[in-house]
Amino acid sequence: MSIFNVFTLMGGIAMFLYGMDLMGKALEQTAGSKLQGILSKMTASPVRGLLLGMVITAVIQSSGATTVMAVGFVNSGLMELHQAIGVIMGANIGTTVTGWLLSLSGLEGDSFAIQMLNPNAWAPILGFIGIFLYMLGKDKDRRSGVGKIMVGFSVLMAGMNTMSTAMSPLADEPWFMDLFLSFKNPVLGVLAGAVLTAVLQSSSASVGILQALTSTGAVTYAAAVPIIMGQNIGTTVTALISSAGANKNAKRTAFVHLYFNLIGTLVFLCGFYGLHALLGFSFYSESANTFGIAIVHTIFNVVTTAILLPFNRVLEKLAILTVPDSKDQAGEQHSLLDERLLSTPSVAVGRAMLTGGDMAEICRTALLQAMSTTRVWNDAIADEVIRKEDAVDHYEDVLGTYLTINSKASTAVSDDLIPTGEIVSIVGGPLDFTSPKKLGDDMFAEDHLIQLNGGFDHNFCVEGEGFRKHAEAYEPESGRVMEVWSDLPGVQLFTFNKPDDGLVGKDGKPMQPHTALCLETQFYPDSVHHENFPFQYLQPGVPFSTTTEYRFSVK
Repeated sequence: MSIFNVFTLMGGIAMFLYGMDLMGKALEQTAGSKLQGILSKMTASPVRGLLLGMVITAVIQSSGATTVMAVGFVNSGLMELHQAIGVIMGANIGTTVTGWLLSLSGLEGDSFAIQMLNPNAWAPILGFIGIFLYMLGKDKDRRSGVGKIMVGFSVLMAGMNTMSTAMSPLADEPWFMDLFLSFKNPVLGVLAGAVLTAVLQSSSASVGILQALTSTGAVTYAAAVPIIMGQNIGTTVTALISSAGANKNAKRTAFVHLYFNLIGTLVFLCGFYGLHALLGFSFYSESANTFGIAIVHTIFNVVTTAILLPFNRVLEKLAILTVPDSKDQAGEQHSLLDERLLSTPSVAVGRAMLTGGDMAEICRTALLQAMSTTRVWNDAIADEVIRKEDAVDHYEDVLGTYLTINSKASTAVSDDLIPTGEIVSIVGGPLDFTSPKKLGDDMFAEDHLIQLNGGFDHNFCVEGEGFRKHAEAYEPESGRVMEVWSDLPGVQLFTFNKPDDGLVGKDGKPMQPHTALCLETQFYPDSVHHENFPFQYLQPGVPFSTTTEYRFSVK
């Protein structure tokens, strides 16, 4: 295998992962408007949750995204822990759809019908049609979304073929054959699959790479079975990471996903090797193919679900033992606007609308209770009215604040939130605060950086020079005004997107996301590394000072 095969392999992996990501996000965007409706019909039945989990994962092509969504819904109180268990089990079955689609590339035959079943025959045409739909459609309309799905699948298949071609010379490499012989050891195989999937953050992608490896002939079923088990364990990392900072039930949801796959792997491997010792499977040492990988992946998830579904309450208790209740459990609150839901914008918007409805219902009941005290005073009812008023204030105070920022540009950042050195125009976009605008209007806008941050966390390039007005925040209910004046070139807008655990606010209650506003004057972030950013070098013995004033008033 030459260095050029390695280069081709790297390009194939890149195309495969990009195609899968593009197709998955486009499917999610196109079908997203229906996800909220599907999830809102969730009942206490584990079987119904299982079916819903299967459907959602089959649609968006990502069990990780479905599980993270479940964590977000549990954290926001839309779903109970026992309901999420069924969704997680269904997600594991739904994710096998990708493997079956990729396995069709192994179909061979002379008949036109069989050739047309092979995705390699029609994927290029699909991509050709898809790019026209995408170019002719607007950025967010349905035609553009369908085009991106088609292009994504075409790129995915091109990447699959490129990987298979690049890896075929490995069949003649003794070290590669020896490597897969070592994976016959169940422990090594499981570890290899788990690490690969944890790195890729996608079991579908790692299964696809394993299917591509079958072209070398080195992958036997003896090695493939434990690797696939490990891939199912590795995919739980996504939900575990997502649960950081969530409430206890959301953390338990992530652990249910982990325990489901750990127990399933243990049971399946014991059964598989036990039956092989008794019966001697004829296929054990045979080279696996793409269909075989898809079959093993599906059998594992179906059998594991069939075994553990009746014991869903046991999984729930195991998760509760892992994340036990504490003495201050009563003070724990749901995060009504959970930032995890921003990964699926349509669901996040739906949740924001539900929160608005909740606020209206709280106001209605509080008004009726307040009116009842005019006839007969009741201390308990009066306290309840005050508590409800505080709950509504959490959201209204920030989302209803009008903000003006003296800026027409912002500093760009990468997906890792590292400043790139670019200054980009924000005129006409969700970051345009040149005229007074409610913070809540674009808090959940389908903007990549807003979704990445979970809200506003942006540096604005302030117009003009010298000591000048940077921004003004106005809360119309109370008439409070805060003006920010400074001689610094930038101001950072932050809307308290991800509160730290244990942070409390008014009356000792846990702080909620998007219930605070911060305007911080500054030099542009990382300006020392970008010559086009204004910056002041501090010199020994040379005085340096800046001035910032926060002026408060009431209209």
